[in-house]
Amino acid sequence: VYDAEDQPDSSFLATFTTTNSDSFGWRQNRASVAVDNNYVNTSWTSDGVRLDAHRLPILIQSAWTNSVGYSKIEVENQAVLQTSRGYNFAVLDQTNGKVLQAVHFDTYADAAAVGQMVEFLAGIDNGRLVLAAVSDEGFSHITEEAYQALESIGSAKIRDLQYRSVWAIIGKKGAMLGSVPEGLAPYQQDESVVL
Repeated sequence: VYDAEDQPDSSFLATFTTTNSDSFGWRQNRASVAVDNNYVNTSWTSDGVRLDAHRLPILIQSAWTNSVGYSKIEVENQAVLQTSRGYNFAVLDQTNGKVLQAVHFDTYADAAAVGQMVEFLAGIDNGRLVLAAVSDEGFSHITEEAYQALESIGSAKIRDLQYRSVWAIIGKKGAMLGSVPEGLAPYQQDESVVL
């Protein structure tokens, strides 16, 4: 890194620190220069700069009750969309939890919705959080491309989905298969997957 006069600027040399607890932080070598930095989600302490932890309450549910399939996606105790039959998604900014998109695809009634879902998932930036839940039915018209698209958010169970199965995931675009929270259960009355 160079300053305005094209001289090496060592003020950006720093150390990221962690401990066995939830403590982590950033220490910049020349703290006197650090006051000119812009800080987001950080706190200054006598030990340097500390990254602020942000807890984000998330509820994802896919269920059958009273012969009705439904799903729910909530962020910070607020529904992010009116879920409908098929696949329901909410895409979140991984740095602040802000909901960027919320959509659903009725893959039961419309085979073309499967392709639209694949395109939607392909357009999500790597690292984004992707919350998803099936409402009522998500097996009909599913394709290999759809399986691969859902695996791109870390799903290891999607290929086991059957007619009217309940399925939910807290995915992350680009995540390895099985590295994210995910639930799947076969169709039966009063069955539920809650994450």
